[in-house]
Amino acid sequence: MGPKLKTLDLDGIILRDADKLKEVLAFDLPAVVIGHGRAEIACLLNVVTDSEGIGQMAAEHLLACGYKKFAYCGCLTSMGKDTPWSELRRQSFIERIRQAGYSCENSQVPLLARRSPWLREYGMMSRWLQSLSKPLGLMAANDDQARQVAEACKLAEISVPSEVGIIGVDNDDVVCGLSDPPLSSVAVNFELAGYEAASALDCLMKGKRPVPTRIVVCPTGIVIRRSTEAKSPTPSFIDQRPINS
Repeated sequence: MGPKLKTLDLDGIILRDADKLKEVLAFDLPAVVIGHGRAEIACLLNVVTDSEGIGQMAAEHLLACGYKKFAYCGCLTSMGKDTPWSELRRQSFIERIRQAGYSCENSQVPLLARRSPWLREYGMMSRWLQSLSKPLGLMAANDDQARQVAEACKLAEISVPSEVGIIGVDNDDVVCGLSDPPLSSVAVNFELAGYEAASALDCLMKGKRPVPTRIVVCPTGIVIRRSTEAKSPTPSFIDQRPINS
């Protein structure tokens, strides 16, 4: 990224987990970083999701569905470390489940790479799912992970949603809609977050103050699809909530 930046006449930059962060910072440009695999970066304006709120909202939905057994499937980075947002979602989800008087099994599985031995990875996830008491409600760290759980259930001949109800995060229409069955998901207002990030970067470039140190992207509600539909007490909805900066 460094050599490319040198050829551009930039006034500011929005980053998504730049691999060579130190080289980018060396340009001393106004910057906003959208976190994914990294923890927040102290010297920059960070855009982060309200992972605590997301975990709690997913737990509330599965509890309302009537499940009494629960599991969480998180994500690891390619280096085998917890992704910060996945860990926060896991903690919040488990805490709310425990407050309701139940326990939660959890597993952390790296997102599958294109060239990874997918059958082996799905086999590991399938065996984990087979070991769990059912029926159960399962939260996946995001929609991609939820889709992988649904595929692993199919490989293990576990019925979704009658044996395992699955909820993801992001409400990605393509991922959720093409999954079999379609996935329930916690919707997150990324469009408004992008607007807030661009507005904050504009202020940084113009030297305006005050500028927030972080932008928090809030969940807006649950979009219910077939993956939790068997026990869902209410029709699909999106409960719009404002974003906090």
